[in-house]
Amino acid sequence: EPFVGGGAMLFHILSKHPNIKRAIINDVNSDLVSCYRIIKEDPESLISKLHKIERQYKSCDCEDKRRKMFLKARERYNTHTENEIDIAALFIFLNRTCFNGLYRVNSKGLFNVPFGRAANPLICDEATIRADSDLLQKVTIYQGDFTDTENILKGNAFFYFDPPYRPLTQTSSFTTYAK
Repeated sequence: EPFVGGGAMLFHILSKHPNIKRAIINDVNSDLVSCYRIIKEDPESLISKLHKIERQYKSCDCEDKRRKMFLKARERYNTHTENEIDIAALFIFLNRTCFNGLYRVNSKGLFNVPFGRAANPLICDEATIRADSDLLQKVTIYQGDFTDTENILKGNAFFYFDPPYRPLTQTSSFTTYAK
């Protein structure tokens, strides 16, 4: 899957067809790819970090405090000064607490989605992280341009292309998933 994104098709196919021995995913978004690698290789460390963030977030007693925590997390995420597991935890936290679970960056490559208003977001979904980790054991993970994937496979292969969508209207012209 050259544009893995959220991986809905990947996880569906792998869970319904356990006879699949090998899959390859790719995305240009290095943070997304790193997050998949951490889920595959070290899910327990990620779960631990997410539980800590979740406790802190849910201890905020009002929306204003949750918004401030979100904005601080977004700033930390955008500086990329932390280790990979912390960045992955922030990546998931921001996805769960931002507006509509959207991923978008500005022209400088900085995540700029505003705070969402979900009352009780599930920040750490242990069961899903562990199940995804099990499924990812048969997946080779690449990061780069989608055109590079054609050089990886030899012989018979099924490619699932789910590219960014064309805007339906001029006012819905969001196409910038990565710088």
